[in-house]
Amino acid sequence: MKVETHLVIDEIIDLRVNKGYSSPSMVKYLKEKYDLEQSRAYDLIKEAKIKLGEIYNKVNENALEESIIIMENMRQKELQIGNTKLALEIQKELNKINQLYIQKLDITSNGQPIIINIKKEEE
Repeated sequence: MKVETHLVIDEIIDLRVNKGYSSPSMVKYLKEKYDLEQSRAYDLIKEAKIKLGEIYNKVNENALEESIIIMENMRQKELQIGNTKLALEIQKELNKINQLYIQKLDITSNGQPIIINIKKEEE
């Protein structure tokens, strides 16, 4: 039976996302519906996972952009009404999202001396 790979991959994504199928359940389903061997079924499931990851990254990227816009609008509104303290807190969160905020690194040694070796590369 000739199988159109892209349609099967879309079907696998639907099975995973909307119907909650596990990988073994999908293998069984693909064997029954398309008469696929187990190894081919797992290959298609792997391709579907990659495509699903790409979809997730795109959706996540859009959601992040929307969140940043909302937070920037909130900060601007707070500045306009004179609530600089809240505007500063919002700005801190924006800096974290944009990876501009450096968090302190807390190192504890339980009383033991900390030794740091710095290796200088020779030119």
